[in-house]
Amino acid sequence: MGTSQPPRLRRHHRGQFFVEYAGRRHYLGPYEAEARRKYVTKLREWSAWKATRDGIELPASAERLLVDVVSEFLASYEDPTTRAYWQKHLRRFTALHGGSEFGPLTEPGGGRGRGYGVPMTRLVQAMADDLRGTLAPSTIRHDVGAVKRLCSWASARGYGLAVDFRAVETDPVPRSRPTTMRRGAVQRLITDAMRHDPGIAHYIAINYLCCVRPSEVVRLISAVHELDVTPDSGTWLGARCRMTGKRVTGDVYQLDHHKTAHRGGMRLIVVTPEARVWLDRAQLYWKRLDGYSAAARAVPTAKWPGPKSLERSAVSHLEARGATWEMCQRALGHALPGATPRYVAGDYVALSSIMARTLRLRVAPGSLPALPRPSRKSCGGRSNGRRRRSGGASDG
Repeated sequence: MGTSQPPRLRRHHRGQFFVEYAGRRHYLGPYEAEARRKYVTKLREWSAWKATRDGIELPASAERLLVDVVSEFLASYEDPTTRAYWQKHLRRFTALHGGSEFGPLTEPGGGRGRGYGVPMTRLVQAMADDLRGTLAPSTIRHDVGAVKRLCSWASARGYGLAVDFRAVETDPVPRSRPTTMRRGAVQRLITDAMRHDPGIAHYIAINYLCCVRPSEVVRLISAVHELDVTPDSGTWLGARCRMTGKRVTGDVYQLDHHKTAHRGGMRLIVVTPEARVWLDRAQLYWKRLDGYSAAARAVPTAKWPGPKSLERSAVSHLEARGATWEMCQRALGHALPGATPRYVAGDYVALSSIMARTLRLRVAPGSLPALPRPSRKSCGGRSNGRRRRSGGASDG
């Protein structure tokens, strides 16, 4: 092999790892972890040997400093938003240890013996402990994740060894309590949304009346457009849609693409008669969740926590009217413990009835104005509202 490229770590057919340069083989033992640790040392010896052979004078320290590795890591990202994210969450660790040599930080023992541990994990754990109580747990986890990504990127380029960060402990991110709205607040929200933008009002109403997640609102309306709902009757034409879902019964719709589809879950959405009226009038305004969420939060109304609260509000209103725990789980699309995901018509008769009686709006859906053709930048968020007869729906 040529001597311009670093020698590769290879394995002999008898189990010994070795590297070969300068006309001889350097055996590193039969264990991969130990061999990789020695391989880094051999790469330094190879660099020194190559410099001596070529008559190159090496600097006093040929090791890459942590700050240099971070700079090269950030330069590898062309997207300014991604680069700014990594720079933001690496700046605290770089300010603490930027002047240290990167290679020894990833080696077991750091030159002090095999049982001493990896310095990188100790430094990351110490940083997480120092920041506890000063920054939010989610911010600390982002900082730790940025260091993990840096080490993974650097090890793939031979700047150091792969580091196992499973021993690093951070505080769990506390889950916020779901915010719910009273029925009067939901009514005022729909009224304000109708005045602000009738298009977003229809999305918000379906979000509440069908008790679905914000992402499922986008997919449900996209599915309706793919199946071409007749505006007069509101019935689905066609038994199945390739990308979005299929009709199960008069008031239940099965969505194929949803949150737990990869685990074999089944998402059945109860569409009450009032929800069907709003669904018939709705136009395909937004094709992605971020577009719908941004438009919903822009509605000028009081105490509006966001579209996620509509689903929880609907469930709280169902519980207040006597809905059982199993009914609420089915309305949310949650799997019942020990139950196989399947559709049983009798399970949804009572749920459909109580949803039709409880989740009602005093606001009637208005007719939607014609929408202008969207620009290229807005195609991912807001659609032009025309019905399509073929093709798959975009993923929300």
